Order: sequence, then C-alpha cells, then structure tokens
Amino acid sequence: SKVESCLKTCPYVEFPLVVGRQGEGRVIALIQPQRHILAAYAKKHNIPGDEVALCADPKMIAAVYAALVAECRAAGLATFETPAACALVVDPEVAAAPAFSPENGMLTDTMKPKRPLIASTFEKDIAAAYGRA
Repeated sequence: SKVESCLKTCPYVEFPLVVGRQGEGRVIALIQPQRHILAAYAKKHNIPGDEVALCADPKMIAAVYAALVAECRAAGLATFETPAACALVVDPEVAAAPAFSPENGMLTDTMKPKRPLIASTFEKDIAAAYGRA
C-alpha cells in the first residue's frame, strides 16, 4: 500500500506492515526494525538491552515513531494515512529473528504478508500500539 511504501523509506524500518482494527479511526504500524540501526541508536543514547528489549523500550519506540511520522509528512500523506502509533516486533518464537519471513510463515515465498496470521500472532503488540495512539 501507499503508506507501507512510504514507511519503507525510514532508516529504522526493514519491513513495515500497516494494521487497522474495525472501529478504530486510524491505523498503526508493525515495524520489523533494521537491527544495526536500532543497535546504533541504542548505543548512542545509552539504552541498554538486546534486540527484544530494545523493541519494547518506550524511548526506542518513540524515536522510531517520530521518524515514521517525519517520513509520512515528507511524502505528503494525510493525517488519517499516517499511523497513529507503532510497535517494533521480532519473531515471537525465536528471539531476535526477523518478525516477518517466509521461514516463520509470516510471509509467502513472494514476500507478501499473511495479514490474518500476523494480526493474531502480534495481537498484544497491536493492542499496545493502539494503547499509545
């Protein structure tokens, strides 16, 4: 989609997925982060933890979200197209593995997301992001 294409230009993002819930006025973004950039930001700002901990850190989430909003504004997206919040995600089965890959079944062989499976797998992350929206 247009929003996911925009989010891909953010340096923190390896793979974005925009998610909407019925009854919610805005969408949120599930972000599989660029590991090396996440680690570099954490080191520069003295944020401790491994990748799993960094993805849950409120300072890290806020930094990535600010960068996402900046990309959306630069691309001229409307307010309703800009995600209201984001969640940083890793593979729930294998710590620090990519959240979305054909190997873990979240993507097809042609790299298309399996949205219903992703929505159910990352429901807690989605709920937390909507809680921050």
